[in-house]
Amino acid sequence: MYYFCTYFDQNFLTRGLALYRSLLEHCPDFKLWVLCMDHTSYGILEKLDLPGIHPLFIEEFERNDQLLLSAKQNRSRIEYYFTCTPSLPLYILT
Repeated sequence: MYYFCTYFDQNFLTRGLALYRSLLEHCPDFKLWVLCMDHTSYGILEKLDLPGIHPLFIEEFERNDQLLLSAKQNRSRIEYYFTCTPSLPLYILT
């Protein structure tokens, strides 16, 4: 079993699904956690209910991380997305 995580919003949803299809082809025994950076991407992944994908809701991810929420106030959207990078594996592993 291999474990992967990524994040994207609705603008990169098609690329995220391409990643999923690639994993199915090249690494069929996997779990992929996806931090959905907006409601649209979360809703679509929930409806698709693809095996191996575990969508994470952004508000749940942010809920107990005051430093992350503070960073959200003074960064652009893309800067904030990159700020989430080190927090995502920690969230999944705890």
